[in-house]
Amino acid sequence: MAYKSASGWFSAEGIPITPIDDGNRTNPYPLMEITAHNKQTGQQIGSLKVVVPVATETECRGCHVTGGIGSTRGGITWANDTDTEVQSKKNILRLHDALQTTNLQNSTPVLCAGCHYSPALDLSGSGPTGNQVGKPNFSRVMHAYHGQLSNAGQPLFAPNISSCYECHPGQITQCQRGP
Repeated sequence: MAYKSASGWFSAEGIPITPIDDGNRTNPYPLMEITAHNKQTGQQIGSLKVVVPVATETECRGCHVTGGIGSTRGGITWANDTDTEVQSKKNILRLHDALQTTNLQNSTPVLCAGCHYSPALDLSGSGPTGNQVGKPNFSRVMHAYHGQLSNAGQPLFAPNISSCYECHPGQITQCQRGP
């Protein structure tokens, strides 16, 4: 996440945002406190508590169910599972295999972060390791790939908040969060 403040840009990467708290309790509206400090003195100059936008239903079926806009490329045998969630996940692996010459559909289960580093899953803060080294991180891959897609010359995902909701946090979450 990167934000612009009056004094410049700041970012916070790798913050694990989940609807489960440290006590393993479900909390769909977790609070995060953001504080600003004077660089020279260390004195706190402001703080703000915000509700973090979490969800458990990141959604891929809208496009990747067989016959959906993300599962129509020729030359790929698309999944026919009756469970559309399973079907769409298999289709994503098949599409990745076709575009990246991988063999993920025969390597299940697949953790995308096994090859594409995710700061949010790096609890030790050690950075990319093994298969992740030299590859773009998971968020960058997802946003760059989907961000360049178009249909009839029009972007599928325009750079606006309603477009973001096509994938996350999902179709159910109402995103009634803090500013």
